[in-house]
Amino acid sequence: MLSLIGGKFQRERRPLAFDATLRLMSNALRGGMDVVLDECNLNAVEYGLFVAKAQQLHANVEWHRMLATPEECKRRSALHEHPVADLVIDRMAERYAAILKQK
Repeated sequence: MLSLIGGKFQRERRPLAFDATLRLMSNALRGGMDVVLDECNLNAVEYGLFVAKAQQLHANVEWHRMLATPEECKRRSALHEHPVADLVIDRMAERYAAILKQK
């Protein structure tokens, strides 16, 4: 949802996308469903808010992360027609490091 509504290139719409995703997740958990958030562009604050809301609703939270190193991601990206900039991959790795410190 974050990438569909907000998009990584549309920062002004990101809060709307985040709010919608948080509400969808909350409603699904209240309905007894399992929820998977497949979003690699979360920052530490967003991650923390998702976890806090899930825990408030008594859901078990599991964190699964990519096992590829930033260097491997850069290598794979370079093979694509529209590669992701190395700086973007480095920033994503930094965000993951910040998120892991919260755990």
